[in-house]
Amino acid sequence: MSPVPLLIGMNAQDGSEVVLEDRRLGEFSQFNDVDHEYLKSYALEYCYRHNYSMNREATADAIVSKYTFWPDRAAVWAIKENFIQFATDAYYTAPMQLSAHLHSASGSRVFQYVNNYNFSKQHPDLSFIPDWMGVCRDCDLYLMFGYPFLPDELRPLGLRGINFTDMDRNASRTFSNIVRRFTYYQNPNFLYDGSWVAYEPRRHWYMNFNYSHEEDWKVPGTIARDYRYQDVAFWNEYIPALVNYMTTTFSPENVAYRREIIVYRWITGVNAIIIILLVVLAGAFGYMVFGHKEEENAEYKGESHQLVDFGIRSVSDGTVSSRTRSPHSRIRGGGTQYLERESNI
Repeated sequence: MSPVPLLIGMNAQDGSEVVLEDRRLGEFSQFNDVDHEYLKSYALEYCYRHNYSMNREATADAIVSKYTFWPDRAAVWAIKENFIQFATDAYYTAPMQLSAHLHSASGSRVFQYVNNYNFSKQHPDLSFIPDWMGVCRDCDLYLMFGYPFLPDELRPLGLRGINFTDMDRNASRTFSNIVRRFTYYQNPNFLYDGSWVAYEPRRHWYMNFNYSHEEDWKVPGTIARDYRYQDVAFWNEYIPALVNYMTTTFSPENVAYRREIIVYRWITGVNAIIIILLVVLAGAFGYMVFGHKEEENAEYKGESHQLVDFGIRSVSDGTVSSRTRSPHSRIRGGGTQYLERESNI
């Protein structure tokens, strides 16, 4: 990364966008469905969206345990606040802190802020944002672009008809001054104030912007460090390690799949053994049938050769039997014996 100055920040409850963008929660049930079961289902959906294929259930249980209000698990207000904090930490706080740390480690000057100025606390007319949601999403943009100074027809639909006070205008002027000075001088500190310390890799300084008094326009806010860094470590360190951790426990679905695979392997092995036995038996049977015939043919050929050998030897010895002689020789021999008999007579 190139050492370019960076101004980075967020609203304290940016995760309220998750609830506000779901029309079924706000328009039809007045956010009553944001309960403990909704927290569990959303944590599991978060694991599916991030493709946590290993230890998915354990990861979801860790998230639910982290953001459960254990003193009173049935406290409706606390459940909603913790759910907003869960969405804020997962989608905004942890990524922002990681980005600020990487830029600072690479040599860039990083200035971090957290906006805690809440319009809804100042105006009962902002009924579409309950108090448990905290600082609304895009509240820093409303301050930066001077929405409290805009005429009603130029405001967004959700902000029309709201009477902004002088405190809102002073907060908007102060926050816009922060952005303006950083744009001009790469330093958001005011002219006669240098309290805003740059973010460091080991000292995570940030400015807490919470305009609550009229004299607060002289300083950008109050300096603090390590904003929710325990929760940041949970998301940036613990959750990735838990996802990649190899365990011997599996979900019921994975157990069923493993059993099916084991049964399939057993069936395949038994079938392979049966096929091998059939091939061996077929080979043995073929050898018994065709091999026996070849032995008989060999014996027959041996006997025929033996008769021919005896016949040749008998001819050379002059003791050829009348049975082994040819018909022509037998006729000739018979004629000779007949002539001998006539001469004797």
